Amino acid sequence: MSNANLPCEMLEKEFCIRFVTLSPHTAPMEMMSAMQESIRKAMESGVFTWDYKDEEEVMLELYGLFLSGDNPMQAGECSCAGLHCNYFCRTCEVGENKEYKESDEGYKSIFEPGKLRTPAATAEEIHAQFSSVLALGATDKIKKSVTSSGMKDMTTGYILETVIELGKKLHKRGAGVQAKPEAEVKAILEKQLEDLLRGSTLKDTINPLLGMEGFNVHQDTPTEILHTVLLGVVKYFWGQLVYLLKKAKLLDVFQMRLNSIKKAGLNAPCLNAEYICHYKGGLIGKHFKSLVQVMLTVLDGWTCIGELIVYVWHTEIDDIEIYLTKLSQTIEDFLNVTAKCAPSILILKPKFHFLSFNHVFRLACIHSNQQGPSQDTCKVFARQDIIKHVAMGGYRFDSVRKKWVQAGDVVLNYLNKHPEQVQLLGIHIQEPPVTGNVFIEYQASWIVTSTTIGTGQLKKVAIEDGWPAAAKPVMWIATRCTKLKLSQPACVLLILSNGKKVSLEAIGRIREILISDSHKAVNHVAIQKFTFGPVLHPILHLPTLELTEQEVVISPQEIICIVNIQHDCIKSLCTDTSQCRIHQEQNETARMKSIIQHKSSLFYLLNAYSIHNYAQIRSVIPPSLCMTPPRVNNAAEVHLAAAHQIQEKKAVKKSAGVPAVFNRPAPKRTKKPQKVKAPPPQSNP
Repeated sequence: MSNANLPCEMLEKEFCIRFVTLSPHTAPMEMMSAMQESIRKAMESGVFTWDYKDEEEVMLELYGLFLSGDNPMQAGECSCAGLHCNYFCRTCEVGENKEYKESDEGYKSIFEPGKLRTPAATAEEIHAQFSSVLALGATDKIKKSVTSSGMKDMTTGYILETVIELGKKLHKRGAGVQAKPEAEVKAILEKQLEDLLRGSTLKDTINPLLGMEGFNVHQDTPTEILHTVLLGVVKYFWGQLVYLLKKAKLLDVFQMRLNSIKKAGLNAPCLNAEYICHYKGGLIGKHFKSLVQVMLTVLDGWTCIGELIVYVWHTEIDDIEIYLTKLSQTIEDFLNVTAKCAPSILILKPKFHFLSFNHVFRLACIHSNQQGPSQDTCKVFARQDIIKHVAMGGYRFDSVRKKWVQAGDVVLNYLNKHPEQVQLLGIHIQEPPVTGNVFIEYQASWIVTSTTIGTGQLKKVAIEDGWPAAAKPVMWIATRCTKLKLSQPACVLLILSNGKKVSLEAIGRIREILISDSHKAVNHVAIQKFTFGPVLHPILHLPTLELTEQEVVISPQEIICIVNIQHDCIKSLCTDTSQCRIHQEQNETARMKSIIQHKSSLFYLLNAYSIHNYAQIRSVIPPSLCMTPPRVNNAAEVHLAAAHQIQEKKAVKKSAGVPAVFNRPAPKRTKKPQKVKAPPPQSNP
């Protein structure tokens, strides 16, 4: 559990996460009931503490903001039957049977949110299911209720099943045995239901989140983007792509193109083309997160997915209204593109509609004696929370002295003298970066130089096999920087002037770096400037760049981040291939891989959908190039055509006598021959 009042950068830090409860023998909703009851009591009585800043006693009122989890977990929290139900959405009542969703009107409804669900309506539906469980034919009635509403309470599910099974036995007639009267059966079932409720009312037994004050479980369970986006819609598109590439025998070409991608500025370590293409059916979230940042420069159909991933992985939002508008437009555009490419996937995969702690826990379990691991873990976390509160200067009420007190100076200064304990407690201390003290990634096109103490000369460093090698010293006048004017405006992403951000002129490429031999820090950097093209790329919808002859010298403080730039192979018609050696763990091997031989060109593409440094990249792009045009302009016509395509395919299959996928009988299992056990070995006489 986390405190939602904390800033976003503090929420995911280990120190700010509080352990709540644990039991391997208790269902999640049972633990949720205990947590809800604890929050309810805190809301009624309040939590008294000491305000360190204002130096006064305050009372805190607690309430639940939202619950996180994957789709199955959140479906259970909302008493939703799950993704395989006709009404699959836990937030709204979108959906219907398969025939309706394949119709023109039904297919159109998938793109729009339905009537919003409410906790009161959900609780009413669950009460109705309990009322029908006492009547004849309860099994069919419960199934019909779940099918028509999509509601199924996970907390009391076992109670319904027990009463239904008992009702079947009571209504069952045996040979020569007369069936019991309906009134008697109902009385027995009511008594059984009362025993199962254990003296509690039905309202207090069903999903506790439905009656939680100030909390709407249907609205306050935000979609989990890992399983819904990366392992959902992106994985579906990847599967379709691999199928088409294999069918067209272009998988080798795709791997070669992926090998040729420049990875600088992406922060994507899982972009190994050979691994991705070989294990194409077993990729996980980190692979898809790396792929979507570069696929738009390999295949133009992925541009909308790249834009979507950037928006859902936003870590800092300046204007929530503008962000929500852009996000909604991107989602709508993505769904329209999906309807155009694969219409039936919107019906078969509900995750498309969902778009409209582990390290510390494991250690606590390892250090348990395993006799009572749940209790041991809870005690460990409780003690850790006490230590954190005391060591960080927290106040507690002393009932003897009748005042709020905190630890003494020796305790408060302990962490300053023991930084290793700070790390163990999960306290993150951010140190300001030192400009120039960075690891320099040497490239063949760079010249790295450093001053020679007392000589006034510069020592030039050459590049051999990708590593720097000292060469003969050269005079200052022989460097590139001496030919350029110093103190010109910076042109690499962000400019810092008097501590304020100012407008940017262009993106630049590093041509030369001058390093001080005395301070081991960068003094000057020579930059070659890019200029933006007037319009977006017509196919990939990315900003275009042109390398100019203008060069300037800047200080390293003016460089904020790096960006990912790709060669414009479409404009340069890059089709020739070449071979290069494969590097493994920074060592060059004898193995070779095929890459695209880029033609000499001044035209490049700015990867505007790189997740790393996205806010800085977006701020440097001219306003006229920030708005991406919609991929689909006639959405209504696309929806109608997609519905007709599904209907036509269904009609063709029906006329050919091919059964629908979900109506095909399950294959009969062949009985495996029973293994004959070998006779036990006879003991020696």
